[in-house]
Amino acid sequence: MENKAPVPDKQNPKRPVGSTALTAAVLGLIALVFTAINLWDSASPLLADARIGQAILALEAGVTPLTQVPATEPPQTEQTPPRTSAATVETTAVYPPTAANSPQGDSAISPARPNDAENVITTLITASPGQGYLEFGDIYIKNNTAYSPDIEGLLQQPLTFSEAPTVLIIHTHATECYTPTELDSYEVSEGDRCTDPGFSVVRVGDELTDALRAQGIRVIHDRTLFDGESYTGAYARSNAAVRAWLKKDPSIAVVLDIHRDALNAEGSTRYRLALETASGDAAQMLILVGTDGSGANHPNWQSNLSLGLKLQRGLNEIAPGIVRPMLLTNGSYDQEVCPGALLIEVGANGNSLSDALVSAGYLGEVLGNILK
Repeated sequence: MENKAPVPDKQNPKRPVGSTALTAAVLGLIALVFTAINLWDSASPLLADARIGQAILALEAGVTPLTQVPATEPPQTEQTPPRTSAATVETTAVYPPTAANSPQGDSAISPARPNDAENVITTLITASPGQGYLEFGDIYIKNNTAYSPDIEGLLQQPLTFSEAPTVLIIHTHATECYTPTELDSYEVSEGDRCTDPGFSVVRVGDELTDALRAQGIRVIHDRTLFDGESYTGAYARSNAAVRAWLKKDPSIAVVLDIHRDALNAEGSTRYRLALETASGDAAQMLILVGTDGSGANHPNWQSNLSLGLKLQRGLNEIAPGIVRPMLLTNGSYDQEVCPGALLIEVGANGNSLSDALVSAGYLGEVLGNILK
């Protein structure tokens, strides 16, 4: 008996489709799956870059970001500081492109600001009463948690660690760098990153180390590029390193994870968060404090917040406007490791390295005074 392949029956659509049509359908489905995989592979780096540019401004003031990125906190397994990628009309004061008198320190790179050919807008992120912040005096906190911390009480609370603690400085995203100027030439890769520690946030850590040591504070600066080979997993690697340092040196009571923010507008335009100070143009900074709001074992997070508030107040006093509103998050950002752990963003990708170095000097001066 001759075996014939089934053929479609227009009168009975429930009958099986012929083998040729079925094969074509299967092949089409397979092609669709491979296309989806390829699209995901090509899109995932873009998603990672978008995550680098998450909208703090949208969180801080409720403005709509120019680059639409979900303003959600990343999972605990791979935390990434929420970043800025937003319009600044409602929350910023536009400053001149550079100070008329911007003296540069011996260790700074001149000129102070990016080349005019760069697509950079100089601005500041500011806050005022009635915008939904937690506030006390000139301290503003964008509170992304369900907690209501007592700012005044935490400012008065003594530090929980002994005097003259050792400070550990790390950089989870050590390849984050700034916009080159006319006289500092270095290679910047996609995402504003550079593997040369002389031009990345590692250089800012060097400056902060020098400023603290000048005041007699013992400092360990881990210059490891935890994101040098892969952005993914950088937090796990830096966390392991911090725990190893704490086991090796129990005198460490303050851990500072120094980053650089990413603040992008449409196209290639970047924002430069800079203000005029007595020491020259300085990059505006952000202090991020994590909590146990997402379930991390972090019962003493208010100790970190107390240190962060003291630092915020001291910086505001010595250089008003040099710090943005603090960010209090549900994610712990590995700050449960010690009673004085903070994540600090020094400037944004539109800043020059010189801007960031001036700020590092202020940061070291104020922190040193707190710890002495």
